[in-house]
Amino acid sequence: MAFDGARHALLITDHCMPGMMGPELIRALRQRCPLLPVIALTGAGEKAERELLAAGADERSSKSPSISARSRRRWRGH
Repeated sequence: MAFDGARHALLITDHCMPGMMGPELIRALRQRCPLLPVIALTGAGEKAERELLAAGADERSSKSPSISARSRRRWRGH
């Protein structure tokens, strides 16, 4: 993981990402930068929120389904 905690003030991550899940990223980050604040997002429900907090996220937020649907349409070009 190429990350320089001295250059970053905050990490915002999602629960589900290609290549690495949010909890895995947070655990790896905590080993290198234990004091860096982490905000985690998820649209996958309360279980995913608990996983993010257990991994070391400082805060978590649920994504609004309407925002997620709009984002998907925008990225698809519709």
